[in-house]
Amino acid sequence: MARLHYVKDDAKYCQSHIYVASLPSVNATTRRALLGALVLALSLAGCAQNGQLAGGNQPEPTNTFSPAVIPQPIKPAEADEHTERGAQQFALYWFKTINYAIQTGDVKPLQASSHPECGPCQTLVAAVQDDYADGGYAEGGLYTIRSSEAQNFALAEQPTILISFDRSAQSSLAPDGQVRGSKPAASFQECQVLLVKVGRSWRVRTVFGDTLTA
Repeated sequence: MARLHYVKDDAKYCQSHIYVASLPSVNATTRRALLGALVLALSLAGCAQNGQLAGGNQPEPTNTFSPAVIPQPIKPAEADEHTERGAQQFALYWFKTINYAIQTGDVKPLQASSHPECGPCQTLVAAVQDDYADGGYAEGGLYTIRSSEAQNFALAEQPTILISFDRSAQSSLAPDGQVRGSKPAASFQECQVLLVKVGRSWRVRTVFGDTLTA
């Protein structure tokens, strides 16, 4: 007769049936040695798990990018006020939506704070979408505001905000992390952000001066 031994391989979390002959010519010491050899063989070969061999063909791990978990910028309540300070606060918030879009690929806040006919705004949106469309992403390219100044606020319907800024170097990367484009850093840049009131909120109507990139 053969006796059934259940051997649990803790590393694989599975059970294997091992039949060891119980013959007069095979003493207890020999049976233990044979049992140990079979357990070792199973450990090397791998146990069946979830219908697949542990040592069989497994999908290769892929180096895919997961968008950064970054809080969406919150627009200050005063940024909607029809005042000089309100216009300045809105312009600063708009730059935060650019940084957020570059870091995450989410362009909704940028689009919501930009006028549909703002050409430079649409160029920024398109650049971000191009980077993230196929699973790629961007690193760097973030804006740091040095100063802001309201100009021509007497034209209350379309005030202009003068912005001085720096922008860090930026790389555009493929889903596997390969660099497929880059942009140099820029310092002491200036642009004029023209705002327009839409309902109770400001929108960026257009931008003049040094080029903004994303």
